[in-house]
Amino acid sequence: MSDSAAQSVLRRKLAPPRPPALPGQQALLHMLAKTMPRDADDLLGLQLAVTGVEAGRISKSGLIAALHPTDLIFLMQSDPPAPGLCTLSAPLLAGLIEVQMSGRVSAADPPDRPPTPVDGIVASNIVDRWIATAKDEALAQEMPDCLPFARHVRARMLGGARNADLTLDPVDFTTLSITLDLADGARTGTLSFALPAATARHQPVCHNIADDFRAVLMDTKTGLSAVLARLPQTLRAVKALAPGDILDVPTTALGAVTLEDGNGRVLARGRLGQMGGSKAVRLSRPERGAGVEADPAGFRDAGPADAPRRPPPAEPAAALPTLPDVEIPAATDPPDLPEVPGRPD
Repeated sequence: MSDSAAQSVLRRKLAPPRPPALPGQQALLHMLAKTMPRDADDLLGLQLAVTGVEAGRISKSGLIAALHPTDLIFLMQSDPPAPGLCTLSAPLLAGLIEVQMSGRVSAADPPDRPPTPVDGIVASNIVDRWIATAKDEALAQEMPDCLPFARHVRARMLGGARNADLTLDPVDFTTLSITLDLADGARTGTLSFALPAATARHQPVCHNIADDFRAVLMDTKTGLSAVLARLPQTLRAVKALAPGDILDVPTTALGAVTLEDGNGRVLARGRLGQMGGSKAVRLSRPERGAGVEADPAGFRDAGPADAPRRPPPAEPAAALPTLPDVEIPAATDPPDLPEVPGRPD
């Protein structure tokens, strides 16, 4: 075994253990492994692969101490203000610059220098594209809680760890580190996000929002009404009702009871009966292809005698009588008029 290989093995043995993977990281890894390579190929013609995603939590002092002088640091802003960081490691930044300048990514060591504003401009387009696509895809899959930067947008470039220390609030931060393989292993870099834990939309487990709503709403109590009949009445008749009055209900209503929600939407139909000494409704199986009728039992025609009813249609008008033909005399020429003296011709 060569000395470099032995040192690599020893370095892995001595490295601190990685934090345990959260259940939601696998879903996030699958999503980013699909969107980020697609955007890199579409925008830069760059072959890229997502090889790992790690989420965690860190204090502000630990975050500032982890920043390297060669890292490109962007400010992440939100409304209300909760500043965070987006960081590109030196190998990732060098690969993005090389592919845009020469069309390929080399395996040489990245330059050991602080990034310049020009470097930030060159890398900003692909970073914005990755962030926007990740937000859209997470929203489409109903799992925006997986993204700590779901409420943030990339802002200006920060000039190093000192400026980051002066900009960030003294709070804990939720972190997301994405390991990227460029040009089939030519370079390996990381794209990292650190957002205030109080505002980052990150949960230990990424899940479907619809499942959360379903778990709550399925236990919500709702009112159902078993409607026997609807009897149209005049306002005068309703105000005259008194205890003991009898309302005539059509006999067909017993077999046409409707089960309705609070908005009056018919959910089921049934028949009025009795079970255990109490009135009950036995729900009937809907017929195949049968739609919801507006008035299945004819309740709207069962009003009292004094209820106003629609007037009957007018009878069609009788046919016009046939008149005899009348001969019209032919027109005659008009008579000659006398000439008036003194008028010009």
